[in-house]
Amino acid sequence: MNKPTDEEIRNTLVGIISDGFNCSMLALEKEGAIDRTEMNKRYRGIGSKYYDLVTDQMVYTARYATPAIRQLFHEAAQTLGGNPDSLGNTTRIETQRQEAYRHLLYTVLCHLRSGHCDTVWWNPVSWWRRASDLRLCRDVADCFHNLALFSVWNFEGFEEARFWHDIDRLGQAHGAYLAERYRRIFDGYLSGHSAPVW
Repeated sequence: MNKPTDEEIRNTLVGIISDGFNCSMLALEKEGAIDRTEMNKRYRGIGSKYYDLVTDQMVYTARYATPAIRQLFHEAAQTLGGNPDSLGNTTRIETQRQEAYRHLLYTVLCHLRSGHCDTVWWNPVSWWRRASDLRLCRDVADCFHNLALFSVWNFEGFEEARFWHDIDRLGQAHGAYLAERYRRIFDGYLSGHSAPVW
């Protein structure tokens, strides 16, 4: 569900203020406190002081209330587990894709955890291999730490294209097979194969 834009919030507030003002005027007229017929003769339409005053009041109220309304959305996002930094007009990805991303994240974390191998201290090749493995683990963690964070926020504001671009760059640095493998795990989960393809 999209969050309303600032313009939509302002328009809604203007509508609420207009309705409230008209209800107040009707109530005052009903009690005999004002005569709207006389007021309409004196303050007729656009350009009158009365009309301009009321219009300005609605516009200023809407303008200055919009940040407060936006803050309510911000606090609601935090309460509901959404992205607290997302004050814009964002959507969440569908549930099935959220599950697929969480599955991919879990699979990658399991792979990182099981990737430890002993280093033979007297063998330079072993040291080089271990350093290479550590660089790969670091780069994988860099790619997936944002996914983990957005997972906590139910993927509100998550940019899928950017994530897969980062995965492609990881593949360029460490071998295309890695990016293909991650894509296969994700697509496999979407198509109903939840077992890790590693």
